[in-house]
This record gives sequence, structure tokens and C-alpha cells, in this order.
Amino acid sequence: MNGREFRTLAKSYLPAQPGADRFTYSVTVSYTNGYTKTVGTADGAEAPAVLCQVIDLTMQITTDLAATTG
Repeated sequence: MNGREFRTLAKSYLPAQPGADRFTYSVTVSYTNGYTKTVGTADGAEAPAVLCQVIDLTMQITTDLAATTG
């Protein structure tokens, strides 16, 4: 993942049609210079690959932690 690529993302990527039972995601990244960037999306949206990768990686880390502490 490229930090520069994440910084260029829009503030949100939402599906064209709203729907029930969709997960929503909000990703906030803090940079060493104090800058923070928050990007939101939801299931069904056409989000850029880098955003999907960050969400997938975060979910995997959470799953791994739950398996080791549970």
C-alpha cells in the first residue's frame, strides 16, 4: 500500500443506490506530520483498490487478534 495513493482518495465512496443491510466503513490514517485523512465507503460502492486493501487488512488483523485472545 502506498501512503501517497491513500492521500489522493476522495472523502467518500458511496453506492449509487442505497440499500439495507450494508456495512459502512470509515478509515482514518494519521501521518507522522500530524495530518489525518478519513475516507468512508459502504458495501456496494465502487471504491478504489487501495481503500479496499486497507479495509481488508484491518479486518484480517482484527480477526487474527480475536483468534489469539479469544
